[in-house]
Amino acid sequence: MISPDGKKLYYLEGDVIKCTDADGGKTTSLAFKAPLEIDHMANNRQKFLESWQILNDYFYDSTFHGADWKAAKSKYQPLLDNISTDAAFESMMFELFGELRASHLWIYSSDPGPSEMVQTGATGMWIDYKALDRDGQYKIDRVFTASPAALAGIKPGQYLRTIDGKTLTRDTNMYRLTAGTIGRRLKLGVSDSPKGKITDVYVKP
Repeated sequence: MISPDGKKLYYLEGDVIKCTDADGGKTTSLAFKAPLEIDHMANNRQKFLESWQILNDYFYDSTFHGADWKAAKSKYQPLLDNISTDAAFESMMFELFGELRASHLWIYSSDPGPSEMVQTGATGMWIDYKALDRDGQYKIDRVFTASPAALAGIKPGQYLRTIDGKTLTRDTNMYRLTAGTIGRRLKLGVSDSPKGKITDVYVKP
């Protein structure tokens, strides 16, 4: 790909993006970040099934130390619908492995935790959830001193109407909309009444 001014050439070399001067000058490697959305529930289901299948096929004792291994699968698999963290998943897998009454069975995560690209940005305000349940409105109940919201002039009693241009409804997951916003400018639409004029303000979580 050539830059709009025709001075740079961009290309892919293996897994690395390269940039070189069109006149054959210096070549540099370009770093980049890109968000990746992972369905953790589906990921946990896949890990569970693969772990169970590996032990089903390769456990050294064909009688599974007397355990009903297929029944153990049916027992623990439904629990996956209520598991949302690595720690909870690992705890459940230890219970599954315990059915075999064998040592040296382990599972661990190499995931260092969420990066700033997916962590929820804190704006420093609390929503009145009673008002949300009752009226479907995101009434601001509290603004913390010196928080991004306070520095932007947002006050308790106002209404949060939009996040980055997306209108909030009763069913909106506002924390999803603020995921990956740490350190970047975030546009919030606020008003003095539920249907009043929206004013855009900018915060930096």
